[in-house]
Amino acid sequence: MIRFLKLSSNRAAVFLGGLTFIFFQHFSYGQDHPETFTQVGDGVIIHPDPRLSGNAQLVKLQVIANDIIRVIASPEKSLHQRNSLAVNYSDTTRPAWEVKQSGTKLTLATKEIKAIADLQTGAVSFTDLNGKTIIDERAINGRAITPAVFE
Repeated sequence: MIRFLKLSSNRAAVFLGGLTFIFFQHFSYGQDHPETFTQVGDGVIIHPDPRLSGNAQLVKLQVIANDIIRVIASPEKSLHQRNSLAVNYSDTTRPAWEVKQSGTKLTLATKEIKAIADLQTGAVSFTDLNGKTIIDERAINGRAITPAVFE
């Protein structure tokens, strides 16, 4: 005898004789996130799935120079404008850049480098213009944002 039981919106169990099989629905990305990214004056803001992105609600790729693309991840749905303690850039002229989307991948390219982001996970990798990897982040939960208390 085969019995089917829906456990929740993304899990189901099938009982086949004495065996139980539990199935998990693949993440349906578009339902919770109607916008996947927003283009802004100095780059793009990506809205990844927090379940796959280490609790990041958004990831910003900010073009600083032809060879510098800053990555900012936030556990909140908005960014707070703060000066960086690590980087001091005062040049207000931004280099030319372009954005292309192909499926779940977004590519932001300058004259010297490319940042390729996964729209579902927020994972970012950097390549040269020929596609040679410079550095890349682990695909799922490559970063973890956790609260910290400093006394």
